[in-house]
Amino acid sequence: MFHQLWLQRRLQSPLKIDNYESVKVFEQSLARYTTNYLHGDDAPLNTNTLVFNEGSANFNLFKLVPGGAYITHNPMLHLWKGVDIDSNILSIFTSQNNTKYRQCEEPINIGRPYNLFLLQMASTADLKQTVDALKYATEDKRFTVFKTHPATGDGTDFQKLWEAFKRNGLVSDYTELVDGSLEDLIDHADVVYSVDSACTFNAMLKHKPVFNYRVNEFSEIVPVVSTSKNHNISPISEPDLLRFLTWYYHYISININRFNYEQRIEQIVHQFNTGRTIREMFT
Repeated sequence: MFHQLWLQRRLQSPLKIDNYESVKVFEQSLARYTTNYLHGDDAPLNTNTLVFNEGSANFNLFKLVPGGAYITHNPMLHLWKGVDIDSNILSIFTSQNNTKYRQCEEPINIGRPYNLFLLQMASTADLKQTVDALKYATEDKRFTVFKTHPATGDGTDFQKLWEAFKRNGLVSDYTELVDGSLEDLIDHADVVYSVDSACTFNAMLKHKPVFNYRVNEFSEIVPVVSTSKNHNISPISEPDLLRFLTWYYHYISININRFNYEQRIEQIVHQFNTGRTIREMFT
């Protein structure tokens, strides 16, 4: 089963395998209703099957979607714009743990205004964008904090990488590598950005201006830019944020901590088998 592959691929990252039981529980439930599915790790773009994946910010908010929409790609249908706002949606999220991995909780105070760049696979897939953020900080004289990732997918050694950046003239008085409380860092940042970090979601919840370099599941509401030089980002409006969160929680996500999550799985499988479209299924 895919949960076993999921575990094998993450054995070198203890923080990731903390969540293994959730993946196992979800797949075992899904397998009761269908065998026609893939995990997001193994799904090609627009595959003609159901694809499941753990939640990006809140791990327990799983998705089960035809063709991997909102997992392997974003169809940009803006379905969230048509839903009625749940007046309790912010409290629903603020009462939950909205980080995928255990984070450093050491308090941190930068002591000056800053932008926050959330590092991910900075030595491989995200190298180009990370270099762009470093150059922007120096050229624009905008002090930027680069936050290390607790469980990066490519095993980046951030201290060694930072030394390499120094040798190549990419580190300046306007750039600083840090670890520390993610909540503290987002709370006091002027702008939060990354390649496509799930912590984009945390910044949204805190009403921060936020953008990404790569399209992800939040890209219908969070701007995507090719270079940080292009950004002129305002916080997401309150009505848009609440509407998107309502759709994200009640329509596209399956909360495995809720008593009726298996009913939602069964419903999606039935809709897929009877030819319902993504638009019909998630609005």
